Parts: sequence; C-alpha cells; structure tokens
Amino acid sequence: MEKQAKQKLTEQLFSTNEKTVLEALKKIKKQGDQILLQAILELLYVNKSPEVETQIIEILNNLKIDKSVKTIMKALENPKFDKLFKTIAGTIWMSGLNYGEHTHFFVTKFIEEDFTSSFEAFTIIDNTDANHISNEIIDKSIKTLKENKDKIEEEKIQLYSELINVLLAKKDEVTGE
Repeated sequence: MEKQAKQKLTEQLFSTNEKTVLEALKKIKKQGDQILLQAILELLYVNKSPEVETQIIEILNNLKIDKSVKTIMKALENPKFDKLFKTIAGTIWMSGLNYGEHTHFFVTKFIEEDFTSSFEAFTIIDNTDANHISNEIIDKSIKTLKENKDKIEEEKIQLYSELINVLLAKKDEVTGE
C-alpha cells in the first residue's frame, strides 16, 4: 500500500466521525495483512465505541502475518496498554499465530493479573505449539511460577497448578519423554 494511502487511512481511523472510522476499518480488513496495525492498536486504546471495538477485535482475531506478533507484543509490553491486556490476549489465541517465544511474558501476566486476564494468558500458553517454545523458556516459566506461588490468588490456584502441568507436558513433547 502506498504511503499516501496509508496516511489517508490513518487519518480516517482517528476521525471524530464513527462512520468514517468504521469504513477505514473495513478497508483495512479487506487488505488482509498487518497494515496500520500499530494505528489500530492505538485506536483500540482511545476508542469509546463498542462497534469500533468489535471491528478492531475482528481484525486482530484474523491476523495471519507472523510479523504482526512483534507489533502486538510491543503493545502488550507497553504499560499504556495494560487495561487492554484481556482484550488483546483474547485475539492472540484466536489468530493462531506463534507467540511461543513470549511464553514467559504470559506467565508473568498470569501471576500479576486478575482471574479473567490470567485465564487468557493460560489459554495462549496452552494453545501454543510445544515446538515453538524452547526448553529454556519453559524452565524459566516454571521457575517463575514456583517462585511466585504465594502471589497467586486463591481463585487461580487450580489454574496455576494446571499451567505448570501444561508447561511440563510441552517440555515432554519437545524432548520426546
């Protein structure tokens, strides 16, 4: 997409007219790639419209370009997007992209977040192909979980135990044990 067309779409995304924003999102959805992904994430952050949010989530759910993982992770690692963790995390496992190298990040979020966000982090890890997670990341993640067991809220204890089992099973899958 040309630079000029991207600039026009970006302007439309941040229009005060909701119809214009929705039309821009429709155009982006048709492109089928990660164009303007950072702008879409910024829009999700400032957006107040449920319809716009629904369209953004649909775009994120259907991302299929591996390069978009870097952009999504950059947003999730930015404290500004903390309030959107649950929303963005829900789109990650729907997209089916490989977030295996970020497993430890999601383990940390599992420890820090409320039950619903922790469940999203759990789901991402559980749905990650074992071949995309190194043994080092698995070991580091299990160690972090065990070191922080006292920080796990009562309602997450069962999920915590299951997460350790999921990681151990992924390690066994990779090592063939």
